[in-house]
Amino acid sequence: MQQAVAIDLGNASAEEASRTLAAAFSADPTVRWICQDRRTGYDTRVRALYNALVDFQIACSHPRLGVWEGSRLAATCHLRPPGARVSARNRSALAIALARRVGLHALVRGARFEHAIASAHPRRPHYYLASIGVDPVFQGRGYGGVLLRAADEMVRRHPDCSGIALDTQNPRNVSLYERFGYRVTRKSAIGPLTSWWMFREMA
Repeated sequence: MQQAVAIDLGNASAEEASRTLAAAFSADPTVRWICQDRRTGYDTRVRALYNALVDFQIACSHPRLGVWEGSRLAATCHLRPPGARVSARNRSALAIALARRVGLHALVRGARFEHAIASAHPRRPHYYLASIGVDPVFQGRGYGGVLLRAADEMVRRHPDCSGIALDTQNPRNVSLYERFGYRVTRKSAIGPLTSWWMFREMA
């Protein structure tokens, strides 16, 4: 059996990436809160959320990795490199897309969430693993680990980068990330959510 590898998606595969992430995160506590899972049309809003976020990632030229199985994008992740700046134009485009496609409530909650996450980032230069998701159809095949190891290699090639930060609002993910060398640096509430901030130190 051929070993899975992480591929640099560049600016391609936006539709596939948004589909994969929407499937991976439809039951995630953060997405359920932002997209209001108790309201009719939840699945449509989740897909619209990830359409907007993937468009934003591409506009910002942030690194995007993926693992393919045949013609399907089985897993994908998005990283924000050290010192990355987001232009006012790209921020405005994301805000407009969220308001139009997902709703004003998603824009407000998303902004609140983003502010809380950013305030807990390490002060040292680091990558931020903004999202990593495996389509439920392909879970259990090690594709998440393939992406995490590829992210490690990206960090090791970057001069003066101290490691990778991430956050999760799903308690089941904490032990998973710990197996890959991440350690909890902070735990606190964001609205109704409990968030774990984690960091993987690179020697």
